Amino acid sequence: MLETLISNRADGSQTKAYEKRAAILQAAHNVMLRYGFSRVTMDDIAKECGISRPALYLFFKNKQEIYRATTRVMCDLALDILKGELAKDGSPKQLLFNGLKLGLLDMMVELAASTHGSELLDMKADLSDDIIAKFVEEMAQEIGGHFASFSNNGAFPPDMMAMNLMLWLEGMKAQIKEPAEREKALDGFLTMQFAALEAPKP
Repeated sequence: MLETLISNRADGSQTKAYEKRAAILQAAHNVMLRYGFSRVTMDDIAKECGISRPALYLFFKNKQEIYRATTRVMCDLALDILKGELAKDGSPKQLLFNGLKLGLLDMMVELAASTHGSELLDMKADLSDDIIAKFVEEMAQEIGGHFASFSNNGAFPPDMMAMNLMLWLEGMKAQIKEPAEREKALDGFLTMQFAALEAPKP
């Protein structure tokens, strides 16, 4: 998961410090999925990435800071995927569906399949609420632009529709657990949204 973002952004210009930080985040992500956040120590993370504990502290002061950094990386990955899908040719609804499925739904499936993925997801409100809030705004901005390119003269403002979609996604994730059912629900909601975007102003 994190390897994808790192490799996608690797252009040969990254410093050794960047590469080491990325390796630490990947190692931390691996051990947290394996043992859970509460059980993992800084020693565990240092051992996983093959460095000393003092060397680890040169990059991060504690595991909470590491968790926040991995959350930001995963948010960046989801946003990059959405942007990439929306830039393609195709049906506006299908492009948005693909971006949200690949960037959000598939990522949640991968986390849920791990031993402690659910624990890591549940901790976001306590440790990275501000990061998630910024991510929601960034995603809504991209989706709003996509909606506006499809229809900017309807009864519902594209930016409002985009934020409604992000809020709906958060609620849907808590209520529907099966991946196929989540995809079905997303497809249905997007169908309603695009119909609303096409509706003329009264």
